[in-house]
Amino acid sequence: MNLPFRLAAAVIVALALATPARAAAVEYPPGSRIGLVPPPGMTASKRLQGFEDPARGAVMAITELSAQSYPHVAREFSPRRCGRAAWRWLSARNTTCPAVRP
Repeated sequence: MNLPFRLAAAVIVALALATPARAAAVEYPPGSRIGLVPPPGMTASKRLQGFEDPARGAVMAITELSAQSYPHVAREFSPRRCGRAAWRWLSARNTTCPAVRP
């Protein structure tokens, strides 16, 4: 390789590494105070409060509930009960919400 090509390649690589990675933007579905970065392929739904990917038939519904309702919801949406309703349980995790948009 010739020197000008190597220098140009080095400059391009240096600029690419020096540019900060852009964080994905948090989206708030219409009517929600809960925002998150939707998974790839998901967009804000026009039918429900959450995100959807019509091409894959996937929906991620988001809802706000009181703390008092958590035990009931956790019981009703357990992997065992969802399996009976022919839902496919992928994963679950508890999380905290440090800030909520007013």
